[in-house]
Amino acid sequence: MADPKSPSAFISYSHDSAEHAARVLDLADALCDGGIDVILDRYVHPAPAEGWPRWMERNLDAAQFVLMVCTATYRRRVMGEEEPGKGHGVRWEGSLIYNDKPSGSRFIPILLLPGSESAHIPSNPVSQ
Repeated sequence: MADPKSPSAFISYSHDSAEHAARVLDLADALCDGGIDVILDRYVHPAPAEGWPRWMERNLDAAQFVLMVCTATYRRRVMGEEEPGKGHGVRWEGSLIYNDKPSGSRFIPILLLPGSESAHIPSNPVSQ
């Protein structure tokens, strides 16, 4: 059970590759080791009975922060520019992020190096 005093962070990312997923998991584990209550799909086994869309919405709403792990693929999917049939999870999270009421600095873009650059950060969801 998470400490109610610990900050919570939902990690939003795209499943670009096995290597990228491993890097995201390493980030999540490091944050947990630092006392952050991390909400990550890879920590959920088996799949949630409520389904992934409801799980994402409930946890994204509940998290104090949303860490957006930005890659070219993530940006395409959040911005709705991905080819049909790909990236349903990030596309869903992106719609939730863009429809969120302005909430200060709750959304934090993360660039995992090497391979990520500032051009991969989606437009600021709070300013939309």
